[in-house]
Amino acid sequence: MTDQYSAQKESAGGLPTIVFLLTTVVLLIGGPGIGAVFSLRGAAFIVGGMFLAALVVGIPSYLLQRAVSKIIARTVRNPFSPSVVRAIKALGMALLFVQVVVTVLLTYLSFGYVI
Repeated sequence: MTDQYSAQKESAGGLPTIVFLLTTVVLLIGGPGIGAVFSLRGAAFIVGGMFLAALVVGIPSYLLQRAVSKIIARTVRNPFSPSVVRAIKALGMALLFVQVVVTVLLTYLSFGYVI
């Protein structure tokens, strides 16, 4: 059980960081251009944003996933029934979607403020 949690913990900040970088690239192309990255503010935004995305979005999503998995483990008697498996997959996809949306929104808001 601890191996699953440690693998989940290691990958929790990866998705927000990738989404942050992709959103930043899209915003840079649509806005001031890629040249804005070469300023001190742009570099600080990218380096700091990757770190903050992993902390601000990654840690809460990891804790939420862990809490949900503990609740499911306590309440579900047969976790391998098809309906429970579908519900768990749907819940996981919903949490993933929320994580991506929150990361994009926070990146968009901070991009307008910093750059």
